[in-house]
Formats: sequence, C-alpha cells, structure tokens
Amino acid sequence: MKTAALLWLGQDLRADDNPALRAALCDAGNSDGTPVHIVTTGPAVRRWLGRDFEPSRLRQAFTRECVAALKERLTAFDICWHQIREDDAEALSSLVGELGVQTLYRNFHPATEEVNILDTLKKKFPSLDCRIYPGLQLARKSDLPFAVASLPATFSAFRRKVENINWRVPLDPPTATSALYPVFPRHESGRPAGGEHAARTHLSDYFAGDAAQRYKDTRNALGGWRETTRFSCWLARGCLSPLQVLQALRHHEAEQGASEQTYWIYFELLWREFFHWVAYRYGDHLFAFRGLKSEPPKTAYDPETFERWCQGETGYDIVDACMRQLLRTGHMSNRGRQLVASCLVHELQQDWRLGAAWFEQQLIDYDPASNWGNWQYLAGVGCDPRGHRRFNLEKQAQQYDPEGEFRRRWLNVHAA
Repeated sequence: MKTAALLWLGQDLRADDNPALRAALCDAGNSDGTPVHIVTTGPAVRRWLGRDFEPSRLRQAFTRECVAALKERLTAFDICWHQIREDDAEALSSLVGELGVQTLYRNFHPATEEVNILDTLKKKFPSLDCRIYPGLQLARKSDLPFAVASLPATFSAFRRKVENINWRVPLDPPTATSALYPVFPRHESGRPAGGEHAARTHLSDYFAGDAAQRYKDTRNALGGWRETTRFSCWLARGCLSPLQVLQALRHHEAEQGASEQTYWIYFELLWREFFHWVAYRYGDHLFAFRGLKSEPPKTAYDPETFERWCQGETGYDIVDACMRQLLRTGHMSNRGRQLVASCLVHELQQDWRLGAAWFEQQLIDYDPASNWGNWQYLAGVGCDPRGHRRFNLEKQAQQYDPEGEFRRRWLNVHAA
C-alpha cells in the first residue's frame, strides 16, 4: 500500500504555523483516505571522548508532553504515529521503505545530522518526493539578502542586513484541528509544561503585562520567571514558532509602545536566527574541536575536573549555583550559561564540546544550532571576532547576584 504522506517532525511540535504539517494534512485530505504517517523524534544519546551523554529525564519528559499535546490537537485526522531517536537514520529509512512512502514532508532543519539523514533518504529512494518547508526560522533562504554561502561572519553584520526584513505572518492551523489542548501542570522542579497550550498561554500572559517594557534591563537575571521571556523551551521543541513570538511582540508594541527594551526581544530572536544559518552554512564544523577556526583551542579533558563542573562542585560559587540549578530544573539563564562555559573553558581548561554535550543532555530548551553555536562563541572557535570571552567570575557574581540570594538558594541544594 502506498501512503499519501509521511511527515517527519523534529523541532516543530505544533499545529499552528507549521507549513509541513499543514501541507501533509491538506494533501491527505485530497487523496483516497490513506492515513498520514507522522514520525516524531526523541532525544538521542551523544558520545564524546568515550563518554555517553544520555538525555535527562526532565528533557525527555518535556518532549513527551509536547508530542502528547500535538496528538491531542490532531485527533480529528487519521494519523499513524511513529517514534524514533533524533539520530536514527536507519529507523526512518526503514519506515519509508516498509510503508512505501512516495512523499516526505519536512520543515527545514539546519543542523548537520538532520541534513545528512535527509540526504541519505534521497539517495536511497531516488523517487521519493521530499517537500521541505520554512517552519523553524524567521527567514526562508529566499528572504535572505545574501546567499547562505556568503553568510556574514559576525552577528552584528548579519543583524544589520536582516533586521528590517518584512517577515512572513504565521500560518493558521489545518482545518479540523481540535481547539482543545491537553493541560499539563507546571512541575515541582520548576520545569514548565510541554505543548502548545502551555506555550501559547505563557506567550499571551507575558505580553499582556509590562515585563517586555523592562526586558533589556532584566534579561541578565540569574533566576526566576519574571525577568526573562522564557520562550526558549517551547521554541526549542517547536511548540512556538519564532514568527508567532515576533507577531505577539509587534502586537504588544502597537498597544504598549515600542522601545529599546522591547527591541531586545527581537534582538534575541535574531541571535537564534543567526545561529540557525551558521549551523546550516558550516555543517559538521559546528561540532568540531577547532570549530570555525584554523587552530584548535589549548584545552584537554580530565574526567574528574569535568565531573566536578557537571555536579556544581568547582569551588566557584556562582558557577556551582548555576550548575545545580541546571541539574534540578533543566534550565539556566543566558548569563549563567556564559559564566559556566567561561569557567569550563578558561578556568578549568576543558574541551568545550563536553560542556556543549552536557547542556544538550540537561537543557529542556536544547536547540542544536543555538547551543553549539553559543559554546563555540564562548570557547573562541566560533563567530566572535574577539577570539574568546573570559569572564571575571567574582566580578560577575557581585554584579548579577550582589546580595548572594541566588547562590544561597542553589548552593544549599546538593548536586544530584
């Protein structure tokens, strides 16, 4: 039996503003009633220097909720669901062959593993019609005012070229999509609930208040939900699209006023956009020890030193507090991520890729392009023209935790 559609989802677990999903369901509705097959991916195990990095229970649980929420929204459609690991090319290839798939639908994913799997499928099944849609980024390739091969070398240059683009508007969901969402509670660990309902509720609540009017001033806070947007976990699993966030931001600015404070939310979306195109432009170099540079960094790997960093036992109190927060919640602030990365690379002289892999294991908002791109940036092997970023940890602690409240809270939590 030939199937009308196989939809391969990854960082796009939503019904709204999902071009590939909408196309697959629309085409299936015009076919002979053959069900749509949807493949969702669970976190894979990454291996560096003989060490396995297995996704944390928090990250896996969040992903399961995101998938469950999407299934609930699509109950009106005749869909067969399949689950594979993110890196399991063989399982996906087997499905295509066993089901006799003629058409594969996929939103464009920029990371090299996803690109390679898609290329493998095209080679193995020459007649397979692979339809790729723009669903994870603000821009389509055709929107960019330059070829991807000529991607600006720094974020500042990239931002100047793209920040005034008139971006697309988000797509409506497919017809007959359920308006009901399963509602998952927020968890005791502080982990947010997965799925579109939690994502859209948080998006609406955030912009209904005035937090965006203070965003630039508060974005470096080390803890709490009030100071930063916290959109990243839902963006990472695709329960929100960047276009939806941008649309909500523009509506907020129309009602409450645009300012430097609100612009900085757009600024952060552009950073995410930049790293997505960096991932696509440089492929495997995103994971290489020397990164985008010609010379490798002067660091090594000591298992005991690295383990102390993972467990929040380095002796640098601001770093240890951040790392214990990560273990317990699956989250860390952007400022905290910069400080712990600087510590691992510059104070402890450890291979930056291990830190990136640990973040991939622990963070519920793990995004391949942003995570590995940011780690390269901090390690001095990425897109930062200054070479590397080394932070004075004592000074940073005094600046961002002057009363020591954040450190007291998390240093009293023993490493898991």
